[in-house]
Amino acid sequence: MGKLSERLIHTTIRDKVIKDCCALIEEEVQGKSGIAGLVIKGAYQAVKRIKPNIIHQAVEALLPEFAQALDPLYEEAIAQAMPVQSYFMQNQSQVTEALLAITDKRIENVSITLVKATYQKLRSGAKKHVESAIPKIGSMIERHTTS
Repeated sequence: MGKLSERLIHTTIRDKVIKDCCALIEEEVQGKSGIAGLVIKGAYQAVKRIKPNIIHQAVEALLPEFAQALDPLYEEAIAQAMPVQSYFMQNQSQVTEALLAITDKRIENVSITLVKATYQKLRSGAKKHVESAIPKIGSMIERHTTS
């Protein structure tokens, strides 16, 4: 079967995975509502105005690290013969922390002040937003790893 990190970054599907990740992010941002939703949408648009391709570039850069961080959880799902989406949903907190640990580490080296400030401003609420996307993340991974 192979590790998730090997499968998602394989050249035959890498571009599709990146495209799907970008679409998932866009969908999640647009689906936010209320005051928090306005803040998230505003920050997202501000960052995209400064660097229109930033989401694609970020996903492309972070995909290998995200996949490696999720390897143990993916392998556990396979070992338990569970669908990845179901396993990820049952272990939302672990999946979320694995992903946020990567972005927390990477934001330290970002040179664009607005991006860094925006991330730091939104980080306190990030866990609940990432957790809400876990079913879609699991589904996307299943789509790209089921042969």
